[in-house]
Amino acid sequence: MRAANPYPKPEEFHALARQYLKELGYRIDAARPYREFDLDLVTTDPAGEKVIVRCRWEAKTKRNHLETLLREMNWIGAQRAMMIACGWFSRKAKVWAGDQLLQLIDGEQVGARKPLGGASHPGASAT
Repeated sequence: MRAANPYPKPEEFHALARQYLKELGYRIDAARPYREFDLDLVTTDPAGEKVIVRCRWEAKTKRNHLETLLREMNWIGAQRAMMIACGWFSRKAKVWAGDQLLQLIDGEQVGARKPLGGASHPGASAT
């Protein structure tokens, strides 16, 4: 028997991400605003800055996913970008994001379920 998926469905995860941002004082300006980009939200943070958000449902987010998001941020003219991942970020992604205008939020922070057994993924590192 296959184990149950430890994460919520994509639409549930997107709803958790939107709620999380609203609780932090972000205004949701648009959902799925650009057909040519894989962005989920365009928001305005409490300080009035434009922030683009991608919600990534897959288990692992790598550096190349973040590089794409940063290019989209520059193209759209946002001040910052945020990747909200249901799963976890690779070490390389965390290190690379530390030098960018990019915020990483994992699924645990937005209320998505942890990986099976509640343990961290073996490739994840503490932040």
